[in-house]
Amino acid sequence: MRVVKDGKKSLPFFWVSWPDTNVVGYPKYEALVEIDARKSLITYLDLRGEWFFDKRAVESLSNRICRPNLNDNLVAKRKLSSRPSVRQLPAPTAEQVLDGIRGWIWLCEHLGVEPGPQTNLASVDWPMTICYTNPELSAVSPECLVTFKNGASFESINGVTFSHFSSDSCFVGFWTRRLQEEWQPFEGRITKRWEELAKKVEIILEKDLGLDPLLIGRYKASPEMKPPELGSRTVSRLVIEWRIWPKRSGFIPISDSTLGLRAELDLQSGDLKWLKFDDPSLIAALGRIQRKDR
Repeated sequence: MRVVKDGKKSLPFFWVSWPDTNVVGYPKYEALVEIDARKSLITYLDLRGEWFFDKRAVESLSNRICRPNLNDNLVAKRKLSSRPSVRQLPAPTAEQVLDGIRGWIWLCEHLGVEPGPQTNLASVDWPMTICYTNPELSAVSPECLVTFKNGASFESINGVTFSHFSSDSCFVGFWTRRLQEEWQPFEGRITKRWEELAKKVEIILEKDLGLDPLLIGRYKASPEMKPPELGSRTVSRLVIEWRIWPKRSGFIPISDSTLGLRAELDLQSGDLKWLKFDDPSLIAALGRIQRKDR
């Protein structure tokens, strides 16, 4: 239980959590509730444990609902509706995109992944390529998101490319709007343990990218969602995040941690589908290496 405080003054709100008793010791919870002690009211409830969700009941309800068959044209129209009809943010210059592409190819080579056949200006999906200010990285230099016509993309700032997204990435864009039929390409037999794949990523970051092992060692890997069981057949993609957690006991809210990087892994093939650096200190270290190597 945690008492909410404003400075030295205690507020009449309590956080009560039920920790996840996992064997690896991740500071997560199965359920969390916030209580207003003045009115004995629950003001916030967060249920994470899988036993709060009855999959059979959901399937039973969905089977009673009549849904029209979706043909390819309807699916295509729904996908097109996710594209902006009017440009909301400016596009980067051709020079900015070319500089980012050079950094992207360098990053792919050192990560050991294929960038794909589309790697030039002619392949850029300009309506989906934008330039904006990310104050967490720089209040002066714009961040560029470059998207290709095959769906691959990357992000860069000042010519330093700090992310790679393959054309067949799963957890990108409007993935929460994906139809049930659209999940099928991402299904497979789970043959790899996420812990082993996450360790391989850390080795690549240190040995192939050249990042300081002491810097990488500060971050602890954990899955963003409950990992599927080995041998099961389900969605084989899993996003792993590396965070720095405060060294203190008790429940630690995720807002108190520092996100370093994230990656989507294929638990069937073992492939790295996308990787993004989030911590400015990691991006700065990566930039020094990229500039020196290029």
